[in-house]
Amino acid sequence: MRGLILCTMILLVGFGNSFGRIHGWKGAVHLSAVPFIATTGIYSDVKMLQDAQRNGTKAGAITNLSLLAVQTGLGATILFTSDDLPPVVRLIHHIVGAGVVASALWISIAGTRDPGVTNGTRNTAYAHTVLAAAPLILFTF
Repeated sequence: MRGLILCTMILLVGFGNSFGRIHGWKGAVHLSAVPFIATTGIYSDVKMLQDAQRNGTKAGAITNLSLLAVQTGLGATILFTSDDLPPVVRLIHHIVGAGVVASALWISIAGTRDPGVTNGTRNTAYAHTVLAAAPLILFTF
């Protein structure tokens, strides 16, 4: 885990200026937060799928995991393709991001009420919710 984060940070510093959309501080902060958003989301989703006793909690984990996968694909498309992408791709990226935040809230609330979910998994889900909401708040203002 630490190795993945360290590798991501080194790649970001080393190649950050070579990508066209990372000129501003918002882009650098966003790319720095992406590994933490993905890691906390994947961990809490998988643990909830293993430990949860209620179907609603498992459904939220599946939804969040699916939306994270779609969001990762959209983000990589925006990052690694040319600047002449249609604006609708970014709009879809923002909409799916809002869906990730909504499903993160879902797993946070459902995980709190589910007796099978451990405190560590709940806290990771809370952190995921905060981290997933940060880019939407950051890019809104």
